[in-house]
Amino acid sequence: MKIKYVGDFIEHLSQKNNFIPEFFLDPEDLQNNPSIIKFLNAKDRDILFLIFISKKRQNSVQKILRRSQPSLSYDIKRIKERIEFILYLEKVSDIFLNFLQTRQKYYDPEIIDILVLMYNTTSYTHTAHALNIKQILVRYTYEKALKKMIERNDWDIYEIFSTIRCNKNKLKRTY
Repeated sequence: MKIKYVGDFIEHLSQKNNFIPEFFLDPEDLQNNPSIIKFLNAKDRDILFLIFISKKRQNSVQKILRRSQPSLSYDIKRIKERIEFILYLEKVSDIFLNFLQTRQKYYDPEIIDILVLMYNTTSYTHTAHALNIKQILVRYTYEKALKKMIERNDWDIYEIFSTIRCNKNKLKRTY
């Protein structure tokens, strides 16, 4: 196997040996979700491996990756938030699936399409591209859906989608 990044190595380990990193999140959450690492790009996997698995100090990682301390600190915080958000979405997936099975009839089909894509991408841009519509229409329809959730007292699903609105672009981050 050819390994280009340290992060590729950690992904390889997680697939081959059920290797689960121990770090800032509950290890049980990661044991139940080893694919979380796949949501990280190579740079983020490198940082995850060096800081949290190899237990290297930030100043050592700075030298290895040739990064400034503020930049590295920001990335560590961002990686942590991203993984926590992914775990949140995984924990509420049953509520979302139940909503699709039992309450989607109360919403227009275009709203459901946008909600499904937003749940899976957290991105107005990716959702608009997938549906071949303008981003402004996605944003408008999404806000309209949130208002309808309030009117219908669908508080459980409203909480999920208002959380997604506050964490846009966490799943489909591009560089």
